[in-house]
Amino acid sequence: MRIEIAALPSASTTTKGRLLERLAAEFLMVQNYEVVENVRTTGAELDLLCRHKRSNRSVYVECKAHRDSLSVNVLKNLLGTVELHDYAEGWLISTGMLGRDAKGFLAQWESKPQAKREKLSIYSPDLLIDALIQANLVIHPPYSALHPNGDVQTTPGDWTLLVTEYGRFWVQTILASGVPAAVQVFAAEDGKPITDLVLLRRLKGTDSSLASLDFEYRAVREEVEYGQIREYRPQTVIQVEHGVSWDDYRPSRPSDFVGRKSEQDKILRLLEAIRVGKTNTRVFSVTGDSGMGKSSLIAKLRERSKYARNRNKFFLFAVDVRAATKPNYVLSSLLACIRQACDDGFIEFDKSKLEVSDYAEPLASKSIQEVLGWLRRHGRIICLIFDQFEELYAKEELFSLFREAERLFLSTASIQNNLVLGFAWRTDCTVQQNHPAYHLWHRLSNFRYDVSIGQLRHSEVVRAIGIFEKELSDRLPPTIQRQIIENSRGYPWLLKKLCIHLYRTLSHGTGRPNAVETLDVKSLFDDDKKMLNDQELKHLKYIAKHAPVELHEVLEFVGRDAFTRLQDKRMIVRSGDRINLYWDLFRDYILTGNVPSIPFTYVSSSSIQTLLDVAEELSHGSPQSFDELSNLVGLSAGTVQNTVHDLVMYGVVRESDKGILLHPDMVSASRDMILDRIRLVLKNHALYLALSSFQNVRVFNIDDLVGALKRSNPTAQHRSRTWMSYADRMGQWLCAAGLLELDPNGWIMRDLGTPDSLYTTHRGRNGRRLRPRKAFQGEAPPERVIACLDWLRSAPETTLSEARKKGYRNALSVLVRFGLVQTNIPTRDSIRRTQAGVASQPLVWKAAWRDPTLRQISTWLREQPSISGLEIGKRLLEHRGELSTDASASRSGNGLRRWANWMIAGDEHAPPPPIPQRRGRTEHV
Repeated sequence: MRIEIAALPSASTTTKGRLLERLAAEFLMVQNYEVVENVRTTGAELDLLCRHKRSNRSVYVECKAHRDSLSVNVLKNLLGTVELHDYAEGWLISTGMLGRDAKGFLAQWESKPQAKREKLSIYSPDLLIDALIQANLVIHPPYSALHPNGDVQTTPGDWTLLVTEYGRFWVQTILASGVPAAVQVFAAEDGKPITDLVLLRRLKGTDSSLASLDFEYRAVREEVEYGQIREYRPQTVIQVEHGVSWDDYRPSRPSDFVGRKSEQDKILRLLEAIRVGKTNTRVFSVTGDSGMGKSSLIAKLRERSKYARNRNKFFLFAVDVRAATKPNYVLSSLLACIRQACDDGFIEFDKSKLEVSDYAEPLASKSIQEVLGWLRRHGRIICLIFDQFEELYAKEELFSLFREAERLFLSTASIQNNLVLGFAWRTDCTVQQNHPAYHLWHRLSNFRYDVSIGQLRHSEVVRAIGIFEKELSDRLPPTIQRQIIENSRGYPWLLKKLCIHLYRTLSHGTGRPNAVETLDVKSLFDDDKKMLNDQELKHLKYIAKHAPVELHEVLEFVGRDAFTRLQDKRMIVRSGDRINLYWDLFRDYILTGNVPSIPFTYVSSSSIQTLLDVAEELSHGSPQSFDELSNLVGLSAGTVQNTVHDLVMYGVVRESDKGILLHPDMVSASRDMILDRIRLVLKNHALYLALSSFQNVRVFNIDDLVGALKRSNPTAQHRSRTWMSYADRMGQWLCAAGLLELDPNGWIMRDLGTPDSLYTTHRGRNGRRLRPRKAFQGEAPPERVIACLDWLRSAPETTLSEARKKGYRNALSVLVRFGLVQTNIPTRDSIRRTQAGVASQPLVWKAAWRDPTLRQISTWLREQPSISGLEIGKRLLEHRGELSTDASASRSGNGLRRWANWMIAGDEHAPPPPIPQRRGRTEHV
């Protein structure tokens, strides 16, 4: 039996406290005490100073109108107050049970001598009720037979003494199929049944723990002794289901599940620690964003619990919360878990006796206590997991169900027996701070064990692709594997969606693909929408808006034929009698058009200039083949193919059956448009976002970029040299996009607002791009190149002979290589007009940093500042596979070393180095 103080939800804590004060005052009066004063009133806590009318003994009384267990500090503080003020006695009148530590304290106190024991009297709920009955303030709970309730078995549950502003009442729970479904109410002073509908509805409207149950079970109408007896059908509990095939959108089959080994082992180790008594934790959570595989992980754990090493230790039962329609779903799940354990032979118990008789403290029910005792004696653990737990607070009508879950979680955490509760919690949905879910999450933070799952690792993605290949009965080309790994970014749902998309493409096409097309999330979900006609899309939006929605409502709105078609197209899934879309992510997309924001992680294999050269040759209406593009730009077919793939990934071009075309989103193939598109994509690149998140970091070196790349794409695996190459290339691409700027020590964050105009490709008079065929040799020193550019920008029309007369022949070739001059026959118009207002020295300095040869030599100089020009020349020749004399290597190496030293030690705004006197017709240093 329990006692509760139940006021209106809107009532203040002072009002609730006064209800207990009146009850305590009546009890004290019967004991021949009078209240001298209210010592303190703080909400639901009242402290009374009383005096016995005959003996004049002073008694200090603390009243605790709590539902939660009381801590030992309450008893210690009470005893301290009694000792401090030298009161004769101290009484505690509590509606909340004593916690574990408080019970231990009381047991220790009871062992003291009688004179000492009498100074402290504890009226816990059971003792308080007995005292109230002995004082004739309430009667014993009355006996009353239950009325027939259709074909569902109903049995009586426990009693609760409800103290309200409408009076005091005995309330008995009515169990349907072992779970509380209703109550019958009796007056506490005489035991008469309460049949007044108005009063019953007022009692239901209080904040009691029974408020979610039916209070009108025994309602009496004027002309009928007993009114309509409602039927209470048992709540169907749906276990977490997994798919029946590889391409099923439901949680993965355990045989298809890969990875998450450490997360699985963490939970199994927790269960083992509980089993052997090494931890007090009884609640755990599996958290992660939508689509990370929480349900699949739970299904896999359930299977592992059945392995030979675990089947006599652990029993896992996972339920789908989306199937919940009634508040008693949580307790029905508890009973379903234990009954299934009995059926499987894990527990030896008569499951017909199972019932939750105590609604406020489910685990205190007699039959549940017997089961927990059996588990403890035999060293076994049952684990009940609630999947899709966020659905409990997604709809207002399920709030009462959430409170039921809250009671069970807190009871499990408090009792610390051989029952373990877990829940899968979606972390990328918003919970308002005034919602009970928010408070439960934080209340359990000190009692639960959190297991968070994120992106898959590279090895896990590779294993998943291996399973995909088994379904294909064929091996994927390495390029396709790499593209799937890069596109999935370690997100399980995206990996599955990509593989299913490719599987469908191969099933409807012929041959094997050479590349995966651009597969952003929106395009994947768009493909799903294209499978639906307008009417089916309307039906799907209705389901998405009301999901999870009752099956009969769906059938009534869409019809059985349309419902079957949506099922056949795998757009919807069924959890018991509730219908939902196949993924929460897809549901959000159908309702809002929004898709998850996943940073772009692709690293181009092409140089910026090569990409621009190829893209400029494309149009919307004239498809080009790889061979045609190869002839147009003077590159090998393999290089063109890799470059086209880069352009596809950046959304610049698209591949069709007839050839390569400009993407419809591109207005034209102008260099500015291409760079604008690349800039738009790179602003969402994981590397740029990672660099942007750094605080108080001015300069990023190559190691910074490598680290950020590795963290942003955990599925990628490369050698250190490859990572360095990728980081350097991405740094150049971000500079071209106008998002980074070169610095002597690396790169700095500086958004120019537009792409950097220095990266535009240049063409000669015949319309073809002038490509330097040889690596940079340092043909002219930096000061000569700067002087040449100053002269070109200030001189009138010039000719090549005039440039030679000025000694600028080699300097002019360097400017052409750097892209600062368009032709070898310079005119003022050939100088980049977009560079107006920028001094020549910073233009040359930035252009030098874009040259791969000079960047490589700069790296060598930082690592070995004393390296000679001869050694530099030999390294370069060896790298290129060329032979040359030491004199030639030294001449070239010294020239390049001078450039690299100027780049490293100089500053783009520093004065230019001195121009040496000309000696002959050469400008080699």
